[in-house]
Parts: sequence; structure tokens; C-alpha cells
Amino acid sequence: QLEAGMVESHTQLLKSLSPEESLGIPSYVDSIQAAVVKLGDAAKRGLPKLDQKALRTVLEHRREKSRQTHDRLAERWEKGQEFVHGSLRAEIYAQAVPTGLCIADLGCGTGFLSTQFAAMGARVIAVDHSERMLAAARKKKLKGSVEFRRGELDALPIDDATVDAAFANLVFHHLPDFAAAAAEVLRILKPGGVFVVSDLLPHDAEWMRQVMGDLRLGLKPEQVSTALARAGFEQVASADAVDRCRVQDPAGATAEFAMFFVRGQKPKIGRAHV
Repeated sequence: QLEAGMVESHTQLLKSLSPEESLGIPSYVDSIQAAVVKLGDAAKRGLPKLDQKALRTVLEHRREKSRQTHDRLAERWEKGQEFVHGSLRAEIYAQAVPTGLCIADLGCGTGFLSTQFAAMGARVIAVDHSERMLAAARKKKLKGSVEFRRGELDALPIDDATVDAAFANLVFHHLPDFAAAAAEVLRILKPGGVFVVSDLLPHDAEWMRQVMGDLRLGLKPEQVSTALARAGFEQVASADAVDRCRVQDPAGATAEFAMFFVRGQKPKIGRAHV
């Protein structure tokens, strides 16, 4: 056991915590953090080294208790715990995203990406060539600022240098002309703006032409990378996606398709591209 003098020192140290630091602290984990700060202050005031060592022992015991508690809960941590609206991930990420961003969701469909971007606080311009797709997206009554416009990727209804970022998800394999689409996206981006394409890797599911209206059975990333580079994008890079696209085939079976990303940036200083 600790000697009486050491106990007294520790008691005085803990008593020095303010009401907000002690009575208002919701868990012993927070108490540890507050005590650690006080420990540093106490050391500056000349708390005996033996007392400092003893207090560190107490604090480490509490840390170990916290670790053991979380080790015990790890396997069932997410069971019985959820978030009401399911938007917390997007809300957390939005705190690190500059306010006032304008994002173009190109080939938006029923609003798969627009939903996420709007939840992050961005102003979204959602473009699709299908009026029925746009109508379905509008019915969702997406939260935030989303403006739906009808148009084609090679003739976008967006002014020059308007958006900070543009996204085209599962769109390029429908396009007849990559070059025209890439040039249009470059036009609408602000200098330094980013364009991200996500699409299917090559596959042999011929039924996708009929069921999903696909023009191409997936794409090679270099097909998109080349189009972006020729249009004038810089820092063009590709990567494999972790997620996969899942579609039901005509027989009712589920098919999965691997995907990729290609990213390019509009030059920060405008220049003519030949």
C-alpha cells in the first residue's frame, strides 16, 4: 500500500481538479486524461518523484482497466448500437471538407452520389440525360442543396469553371465518345478542380447490354486515363475499387463486377491544350 504521505499527495492532486474536470466527467477515461494534465503541472511544482511514480502506477492501472473493458466488448461492440439517421459518417467527413464546395454529379441517375454529397454540405449540380431518372431522384427529396439538370456529358448544362469537383459513377461505359465528355468536364471545373471516374472493369456478361443498356462490357482504366490526359487533365492516376457492383441477371441470379477509379486534376493555372 501507499504510504500515508503519498496518499495525501495524490488526494490533494485529485482534489485540485475543477468541478468541470471531476464531477462533470462522464467516465474514468476522461478522469485519466484530466489527471495526466495535472500530473505534468504537479511535476513542475516539485511533487516528489516517488509520488509521481506512484500516481503513474494508478493511472496505468486505470488505462489497463479501460483496455480490458474494450477488449471484452470488441466482439459485440456494434450489436445494439446504431445511429438514428445513418448519416454520421458523412457528417464527420463533412467537418473536414471546405464549406461552399460545388460538386457535379454527372450521370446522377436516381441520386446515389448526390445523396452523399448533399449530406456533406456541398452544393450539388446533378445531371442526367434521362428525365425519368431525374424525376425519381427528385422524389427522394434529398436534404441539402441539390439542383437537377437534364443534359449529356458531351454538352453539359453547366457554365465554365463552375464546379470544384466532378464525379461520373458507372457512366463512361455508356458513352460513345470519351474525348468529348472529358473536354466538357475540364471546361466546367475550376482551376485545380478534380474529376473522378468510377466504372466497371472488363467483363463478359453480354446480358448487361440488354438489362442495363450498357454500350461496353466494362472498361480498361487506361482507356479513361488516356482520354483525361489528352483533354488536358494533370496528375491522372487509377486505382482498383474495394467495393463491387452487384446486379441481378435475367435468371434472377446475382452477379458481381469489379470496379476501378481514375482521377485527374484540371491545371491550377489555365492554359490552352493542343
